[in-house]
Amino acid sequence: MNFLKGVFRFLWHLADGVRKVLHLLLLLFFFGVLWFAVSPSIPIVPSNSALLVAPEGALVEQLSGDPIERAVSEAYGQGRPETLLRDVLEAIREAKTDDRILFIDARNIFTQIDRAHREFSEEQIQNIAIISQLHKG
Repeated sequence: MNFLKGVFRFLWHLADGVRKVLHLLLLLFFFGVLWFAVSPSIPIVPSNSALLVAPEGALVEQLSGDPIERAVSEAYGQGRPETLLRDVLEAIREAKTDDRILFIDARNIFTQIDRAHREFSEEQIQNIAIISQLHKG
């Protein structure tokens, strides 16, 4: 009887150990998938590339409205596109020291009037001046 009790105890501990290992593997797999889903992908930049500066919407120093309003309006497709000037300047600063970037293409920073005419607002002229100064050093 004691022998049979010992065999069942061993089988129970073996099954419990296998269960713990399988739970650990499942948990590691879940966190691995979660990590992969939220980790940012790093784009591969070939050498002799151009940095295209094409901000969506207006260049602003601070986003308008509170974060909840922006999230709700973007969810309904009613959000006004804005790009933080800080993000554009950071990209330009990084491109300045990157040997793979040959030039910065900023031709989309204007208001197109017709096919041959473009108009720059005072804010756009100021932004282009800042971008130019940062790129030259």
